[in-house]
Amino acid sequence: MIRVGDVEGVLDQWAPFSSAEDWDNVGLLVGNREMTVTGILTSLDITPEVIVQARKAGANVVVAHHPVIFAPLRRIDSCSVPSQLLAAGMAALCVHTNMDRAPGGVNDILAAQLGLSDIREEEGLCRTGTLSREMAPEDFAAHVMRCLGTAVRISPGNAMVHSVGLCSGAGGDYLLHLAELGVQGLITGEIKHHEWLELSRCGATVVEAGHFDTEIGIAAELARRLSEAFTDLTVVQAVEQCPYRTLSQ
Repeated sequence: MIRVGDVEGVLDQWAPFSSAEDWDNVGLLVGNREMTVTGILTSLDITPEVIVQARKAGANVVVAHHPVIFAPLRRIDSCSVPSQLLAAGMAALCVHTNMDRAPGGVNDILAAQLGLSDIREEEGLCRTGTLSREMAPEDFAAHVMRCLGTAVRISPGNAMVHSVGLCSGAGGDYLLHLAELGVQGLITGEIKHHEWLELSRCGATVVEAGHFDTEIGIAAELARRLSEAFTDLTVVQAVEQCPYRTLSQ
């Protein structure tokens, strides 16, 4: 018999929950550790659609990157996702900044998707690496588009891009530090306006590739690792789509 606590333990060995940022909310957020696991579904986010997929797959545990409870709950709404999980008898385990930091986690997956070598950990959450060849700023942006299959925004730098710094998700506030390391290319998912202004003066080429597209790769890796850890369980990855579309002019 496999319990929710057993799944939590495997995740903790890979990406210790104690390594999450102080402001984060990770671990078992819905359910109880003694519940018997019938199956696992992995995802980037826990949405009503993901819960429906879990039910159809016979899974009563959802393992997601983004916390299903983040801001303090002031009321319990029966339509909210935590309430829907409880009503369905499902547990939710969330691995957020601890999985950004973990070896083989979100940022290492992003670096691999971009074909980087000589990957190094920076500031815990971030990574630096090297492209197989130098690229002009616009060619570098096109490379990111092809690797991630997504539209991007770019602030071109003043040099060819060979070394790259990255932080998945909303990592705009980490990029200035990475620029100080001397990399010529910077990548993250989301950048605020004031961060764009600061980064435009750092000399590096900056690419914003979308929060969803820089992090969705973790759902497949979660499914792969949990399948290996629990060979008698059905472990499936949710089918998810970016919640917005980008229209060109």
